[in-house]
Amino acid sequence: MKDFYLDEEFCFHNRFGRNAKDCKLLKNEGLKIGKSDFSVAFWIKTQLCGLSHHPRSFFSLSTMLLHFNKTEKDSFSGFDEIPELGGVIMSNTSCTFANENGFSFLALPYEGCFVARFCGQGRGGFMKPLDDRWHFIAATFDRDDACSLYCDEELLCKFDIKNSRDTDVDSDGVGIGCDAAGDWGFQNGFLKKVLITGHVLTQKERQALYFPEAIELEKTAINDRMGLCAEYGSTEKAKRLLNSMLYKNRATYKKIKDAHESMISSGTPRVVFALLSDVHILDTKPAAVKIFRSAMADLRSFPFRLDGLICGGDFTHDSTSEAIDYGWNIFREEFSKTSIPKATICIGNHELWMGNKGCYKTGMPSWLKNIKPYRDDDSLSPVYYENQMAGFKFFVLNCDPPSDNRLTRHQTHLSKMQLDWLNCKMEESYKNKEFVFVMLHQPFRNTYHLTGREYGDWDVGNEDGALRTILSKYDNFLYICGHMHQAFNIAPIFMVDDKFPSLQIPGLDYTPKNFCMPGTGYILFVYENLLIFRARDYLNGQWLTEYDKAIRLKDGWRVDKVMNSLESGFSYYETDKF
Repeated sequence: MKDFYLDEEFCFHNRFGRNAKDCKLLKNEGLKIGKSDFSVAFWIKTQLCGLSHHPRSFFSLSTMLLHFNKTEKDSFSGFDEIPELGGVIMSNTSCTFANENGFSFLALPYEGCFVARFCGQGRGGFMKPLDDRWHFIAATFDRDDACSLYCDEELLCKFDIKNSRDTDVDSDGVGIGCDAAGDWGFQNGFLKKVLITGHVLTQKERQALYFPEAIELEKTAINDRMGLCAEYGSTEKAKRLLNSMLYKNRATYKKIKDAHESMISSGTPRVVFALLSDVHILDTKPAAVKIFRSAMADLRSFPFRLDGLICGGDFTHDSTSEAIDYGWNIFREEFSKTSIPKATICIGNHELWMGNKGCYKTGMPSWLKNIKPYRDDDSLSPVYYENQMAGFKFFVLNCDPPSDNRLTRHQTHLSKMQLDWLNCKMEESYKNKEFVFVMLHQPFRNTYHLTGREYGDWDVGNEDGALRTILSKYDNFLYICGHMHQAFNIAPIFMVDDKFPSLQIPGLDYTPKNFCMPGTGYILFVYENLLIFRARDYLNGQWLTEYDKAIRLKDGWRVDKVMNSLESGFSYYETDKF
């Protein structure tokens, strides 16, 4: 097998379930693999994270088929503009009915993940390659051992392919942006620097393919962010480094990454808050306890002052009094080890209804008892309250008693009294020209993605509309929620009804199909007219800079602009309709 390389960049605008129109079909005798080892490498960038002001959404296969087969007379409320996602990224075989006698890389529309396959074997569930940023993919096929799949420098998986060592992969062509038959096209994305080679790429060879391009992308990211950083910090070191002659290797990449981080962290913020949510502590979940302890240890290691901790609910996993007491004993133990002066916390659905013995009658009283020392009013009632941290007001909404003492699985209940209280607080803060935070565990309807599920009872609930109506009158706040365990790469700061911003904190316990390990959250840096949300991997003590977000304020108290990416050429809400 001869080496095959295409340096050019390809753009694909195909549609799910339709023959590929944008693709490149390669017919070349040199592409015959036979029974030999081989490797495939390429750079990929998707455009899947939003369409027509909708959040990124994936649905069950049955829902997708219903959507694509519906007639013009059918009504399909709420799903008329589903992003048509997925397809075959590259393959040397026909992928219809999964009759694979070769390799294929796919973006599954109904699971929202990246998949690699070879001769009927495969692995998937990876979201990192599909997060609308450039990523380097390398797959090595050792016919006597395994397929190893890499994204950037990270080994995503290995799967056994020994059973196909004697299979003659005799295709004489490769589809780029589709399968080899041209039947299944890749939607909404780009490929470039495609390499197919007749041996297993070594680590050194993979690095030689990765670092030159990664360095150029990092330089672009620094230039993109330099203007924002110049508003509050120093950019001189980064400028000098960009103008110097550098080798295209790991050492250079690290030097540029360090300069990028130094530029971002320069300057002196007014206030710094740590954000986490959905810890799900339970005595039978030791992993959740370990993750929380690791996160708190990470917060203790910061070289800067933390002014407060924000928790978006579901700190504990169950609503029995024993479960809630167990979780909050651990919270108090770990929080006391930090120098963080205050915490502001809302209740989650797990703390109200979960467990065979759990319900609102046990969950809420136990939670209120444990949260009492962290409330400014030092009170057990009402369930909602106001806290102040570092001069900022937090209006914390919590579930009122439902009339039948039962709740739906995930929703909340907000009484008229609570809504009236919030309206008064918001009106007062607006008159005083104060920027404030509103907290509730649940997100608003149609502002979140949930892999493989349809919209159900995951949102605020019956008072969704009433709460929107109140908050839509104001532009001096950020709505903070948790609940959905959304990963950074699929959860933007969403402009609810184009009126006000809503931020979902990732789940500390887990983030479905996220590329990184559990244990993620945000560190919020507040400057005079900027809120910078830095994505943090608490478990591994690392910044995930590419997922940072920002909100620009006007006159220090009104929302002016939401920036879901600080990189050029990226937007959650302005993706073209293909």
